[in-house]
Amino acid sequence: MTKTAKIRPKRPHIEFFAFTNYPFTTIEYLLKNDMPLTFHLLQVREPEMQRTSGLSCKDLVEILNEVAEEFGCRRETCPETLVNHEIDGSVAHAVVLSAAKRAMSHADSRDKLITLMQPVAAVLDKLSGYGTLKPAQVTCLPSMVSMYKTVSGMSFRSEINDLSQFDSARAEKQARISCQRVLDNKDFDTLPPYFAEAFYEHLALKLGSKHGKSQAESKLAAGYAPDH
Repeated sequence: MTKTAKIRPKRPHIEFFAFTNYPFTTIEYLLKNDMPLTFHLLQVREPEMQRTSGLSCKDLVEILNEVAEEFGCRRETCPETLVNHEIDGSVAHAVVLSAAKRAMSHADSRDKLITLMQPVAAVLDKLSGYGTLKPAQVTCLPSMVSMYKTVSGMSFRSEINDLSQFDSARAEKQARISCQRVLDNKDFDTLPPYFAEAFYEHLALKLGSKHGKSQAESKLAAGYAPDH
């Protein structure tokens, strides 16, 4: 019998599955200390669910492992204390986003984010039986622009420690152009907005960082000499 061919794993695939341990560790800690689970402790907002049903943490780990095998990645083990611990679809979706956001921190380009999206989408497809996110539109342009501007200033300052030299108006103009272009590309629109917005916002951060660095390099190339 011929084995099903696996996808050759890429680094974003491997990192996503590796980071699934972190939200489970958080849930385990809260359970052991008799503390309530709140979504901000998973570093995500609460998903708005249209429908949800229960599953155990072991069920969720098995879903993640099924997809991990499809992508040629290592299987993870459910913490023993969570094997029979019941969660619902909203927590399951939050766990997936929590792991994805951690993996995003290592994705420094659009292509890597698109690669990271692949296993996330596959997991969400298998989770559909445990809950459906409420229909929504991607409305993250304002937050993307704000993030782009903020991080571009930080990036500039890491090169030139004098923000009076930073052209914030230029950064804002470029933020609106770049972020709208990102949304127009619709790279992540196949994901529910709860997930897509996290990907779009992270890409805005990366673009903003590049803009700030580019501004600083232009200043230095034009002869600007920082005071020492």
